[in-house]
Amino acid sequence: MPIKTLTRRFVVFPLPALLLGALLLTGCGGGGSSTASPSADQNSALTSSSTTPSSTTPSSTTPSSTTPSSTAPSGTASNSSSASPSAPTNNVGVVNVAAHALKVDVSGIGTSPMTTPPVNTPASGSIILVQVLTQNTGTFSSLTDNKGNTYTRIGNAQTYAGVGAGSYLYACVNAKGGTGQTWSLNKTSSYEDNEATLFVVVLSGASALGDWTYSDSRSNDSAKPLTTTGPNSLVVSFWGPADFTGSQSDPTNVYNAPVGWTRLDMGNNSLNSNSGADAWQTVSYAGTAVNPEWSAETAINNPTSSMWLVEVKP
Repeated sequence: MPIKTLTRRFVVFPLPALLLGALLLTGCGGGGSSTASPSADQNSALTSSSTTPSSTTPSSTTPSSTTPSSTAPSGTASNSSSASPSAPTNNVGVVNVAAHALKVDVSGIGTSPMTTPPVNTPASGSIILVQVLTQNTGTFSSLTDNKGNTYTRIGNAQTYAGVGAGSYLYACVNAKGGTGQTWSLNKTSSYEDNEATLFVVVLSGASALGDWTYSDSRSNDSAKPLTTTGPNSLVVSFWGPADFTGSQSDPTNVYNAPVGWTRLDMGNNSLNSNSGADAWQTVSYAGTAVNPEWSAETAINNPTSSMWLVEVKP
């Protein structure tokens, strides 16, 4: 978890929700890399959103679960309630997790660019979500991949953990992919050795983004539950806990996925990295309130965790 550092704050001028939808549909997969400076990439989301660590002894344990099967579990979301849900029709498809990746930079020995391990992704037509956690808001310069996609920021550049750590979410709709796809965070000059973490989720069978929310005022769940806008949506939870439990002798923690969710990746060095985890669940009905509750082996009680919830529609 980040130490307290001087941060740079950015003014955001949101665009209308429908404009971001158009940007996502036309601006991705067509070439070029994003120059995703928080001050230069001012985009709002498709629906309403909420607004709004580091020493020595590098130690990073980043186990990941096995890749989920292509048949996603259905049912109402955990810790949720539905209001006048609409049942899926026979012609509604299924969104699948096609690939996922994780890259963790430990404070003091980080590099720029920091690049994920390569994964194989669909040649075309996927939706890619990338969460970026940074030591502070000055760390982030741009986000790129090696397939020429352009990424659009969802909502504002956020902070969390009470120390000015940065939290960002980017998306690319109708993305290009292939063998050995990687994603890179380019850090601002003089911030290259900062800690940072990338979580990437590649989704096939997806047509569009639906609802999304961001929260930084709870420990293990969201102060802004998501409500699904269509049937058979897949919801992704990106959790960046305000975890200061790591020590020199025991730097790691274990993050448990919410009940009924499938965890993808986990960066659990809570001493000197931006620790976190991501998970997904398929939700059968439109109008379902979704608010997953994470847990940790060593409890996290600091109510400033980062939580992105994103709906991806078939």
